[in-house]
Amino acid sequence: MEMRETHSAPYDVPRDQWLYNDRCMAKWQGWILSDHSADMEFHEKNDQFVPVKPQMSDQDISSILNHAWEQNHQVSIQINDLYDNNFQRDIIGWIGGFDEGQITVINAVGKYQRVDVADIRSVSEELPKKWWLQ
Repeated sequence: MEMRETHSAPYDVPRDQWLYNDRCMAKWQGWILSDHSADMEFHEKNDQFVPVKPQMSDQDISSILNHAWEQNHQVSIQINDLYDNNFQRDIIGWIGGFDEGQITVINAVGKYQRVDVADIRSVSEELPKKWWLQ
Protein backbone atom coordinates (compact mmCIF):
# COMPACT_ATOMS: atom_id res chain seq x y z
CA MET A 1 0.00 0.00 0.00
CA GLU A 2 1.33 3.41 -0.96
CA MET A 3 1.37 6.28 1.60
CA ARG A 4 0.54 9.75 0.40
CA GLU A 5 1.43 12.99 2.11
CA THR A 6 -1.69 14.88 3.14
CA HIS A 7 -2.15 18.47 4.20
CA SER A 8 -4.33 19.47 7.13
CA ALA A 9 -6.25 22.11 5.15
CA PRO A 10 -7.22 22.21 1.49
CA TYR A 11 -5.56 25.62 1.02
CA ASP A 12 -2.37 24.86 2.91
CA VAL A 13 0.39 26.15 0.62
CA PRO A 14 4.03 25.65 1.56
CA ARG A 15 5.58 28.87 2.85
CA ASP A 16 8.21 29.04 0.09
CA GLN A 17 5.39 29.27 -2.49
CA TRP A 18 3.55 32.19 -0.85
CA LEU A 19 2.99 35.21 -3.07
CA TYR A 20 3.75 37.65 -0.23
CA ASN A 21 5.28 37.51 3.23
CA ASP A 22 2.25 36.96 5.47
CA ARG A 23 3.06 37.72 9.09
CA CYS A 24 -0.28 36.20 10.16
CA MET A 25 -1.42 39.64 11.34
CA ALA A 26 -4.58 39.98 9.26
CA LYS A 27 -6.84 39.25 12.21
CA TRP A 28 -5.24 42.14 14.15
CA GLN A 29 -5.60 44.84 11.50
CA GLY A 30 -8.96 46.15 12.78
CA TRP A 31 -7.63 46.38 16.31
CA ILE A 32 -4.45 48.13 15.20
CA LEU A 33 -6.40 50.65 13.12
CA SER A 34 -8.81 51.48 15.95
CA ASP A 35 -5.93 51.88 18.43
CA HIS A 36 -4.09 54.10 15.97
CA SER A 37 -7.20 56.24 15.42
CA ALA A 38 -7.76 56.60 19.17
CA ASP A 39 -4.08 57.55 19.66
CA MET A 40 -4.23 60.12 16.86
CA GLU A 41 -7.41 61.64 18.33
CA PHE A 42 -5.82 61.78 21.80
CA HIS A 43 -2.70 63.57 20.52
CA GLU A 44 -4.72 65.91 18.32
CA LYS A 45 -6.76 66.92 21.34
CA ASN A 46 -3.92 67.17 23.88
CA ASP A 47 -1.12 68.65 21.77
CA GLN A 48 -3.01 71.77 20.79
CA PHE A 49 -2.46 75.16 22.32
CA VAL A 50 -5.36 76.21 24.57
CA PRO A 51 -6.39 79.76 23.69
CA VAL A 52 -7.09 82.13 26.56
CA LYS A 53 -10.70 83.24 26.54
CA PRO A 54 -11.74 86.61 27.97
CA GLN A 55 -12.92 86.72 31.58
CA MET A 56 -16.72 86.82 31.63
CA SER A 57 -18.85 88.53 34.25
CA ASP A 58 -20.62 86.41 36.86
CA GLN A 59 -23.97 87.48 35.43
CA ASP A 60 -23.05 86.35 31.89
CA ILE A 61 -21.72 83.02 33.18
CA SER A 62 -24.87 82.42 35.22
CA SER A 63 -27.12 83.34 32.29
CA ILE A 64 -25.41 80.93 29.87
CA LEU A 65 -25.33 78.11 32.43
CA ASN A 66 -29.05 78.56 33.19
CA HIS A 67 -29.95 78.59 29.49
CA ALA A 68 -27.85 75.48 28.80
CA TRP A 69 -29.47 73.73 31.79
CA GLU A 70 -33.01 74.59 30.64
CA GLN A 71 -32.43 73.66 26.99
CA ASN A 72 -30.16 70.66 27.70
CA HIS A 73 -27.39 72.15 25.56
CA GLN A 74 -23.76 71.18 25.75
CA VAL A 75 -21.36 73.74 27.28
CA SER A 76 -17.64 74.43 27.06
CA ILE A 77 -16.16 75.78 30.30
CA GLN A 78 -12.71 77.30 30.75
CA ILE A 79 -11.47 77.32 34.34
CA ASN A 80 -9.25 80.06 35.82
CA ASP A 81 -6.43 77.58 36.45
CA LEU A 82 -2.99 77.62 34.86
CA TYR A 83 -1.05 74.40 34.35
CA ASP A 84 2.54 74.67 33.04
CA ASN A 85 1.88 78.34 32.10
CA ASN A 86 -1.08 77.28 29.98
CA PHE A 87 -4.79 77.00 30.64
CA GLN A 88 -6.21 73.52 30.98
CA ARG A 89 -8.44 72.10 28.28
CA ASP A 90 -12.06 73.20 28.39
CA ILE A 91 -14.53 71.04 30.26
CA ILE A 92 -17.16 70.00 27.72
CA GLY A 93 -20.45 68.39 28.63
CA TRP A 94 -24.00 68.89 29.80
CA ILE A 95 -25.09 70.53 33.05
CA GLY A 96 -26.22 67.78 35.40
CA GLY A 97 -27.21 70.01 38.31
CA PHE A 98 -26.45 72.95 40.59
CA ASP A 99 -25.55 72.72 44.27
CA GLU A 100 -24.04 75.27 46.70
CA GLY A 101 -21.97 77.30 44.23
CA GLN A 102 -21.00 74.26 42.18
CA ILE A 103 -22.27 72.69 38.99
CA THR A 104 -22.04 69.10 37.88
CA VAL A 105 -20.93 68.59 34.28
CA ILE A 106 -21.61 65.27 32.56
CA ASN A 107 -19.29 64.54 29.62
CA ALA A 108 -20.06 62.48 26.50
CA VAL A 109 -19.06 59.17 28.11
CA GLY A 110 -21.14 59.78 31.23
CA LYS A 111 -18.45 60.85 33.68
CA TYR A 112 -19.36 63.48 36.24
CA GLN A 113 -17.17 66.44 37.16
CA ARG A 114 -17.93 69.07 39.80
CA VAL A 115 -16.92 72.65 39.01
CA ASP A 116 -16.95 75.67 41.33
CA VAL A 117 -18.86 78.44 39.56
CA ALA A 118 -16.45 81.00 41.08
CA ASP A 119 -13.55 79.31 39.21
CA ILE A 120 -15.16 79.66 35.76
CA ARG A 121 -13.33 82.06 33.44
CA SER A 122 -15.51 81.60 30.37
CA VAL A 123 -18.46 79.47 29.30
CA SER A 124 -20.18 79.00 25.96
CA GLU A 125 -22.81 76.71 24.51
CA GLU A 126 -21.31 74.18 22.13
CA LEU A 127 -22.51 71.93 19.37
CA PRO A 128 -21.30 68.34 19.81
CA LYS A 129 -18.21 67.45 17.75
CA LYS A 130 -19.52 63.96 17.02
CA TRP A 131 -22.72 63.60 15.00
CA TRP A 132 -24.06 60.79 17.24
CA LEU A 133 -24.05 63.06 20.31
CA GLN A 134 -26.57 65.52 18.85
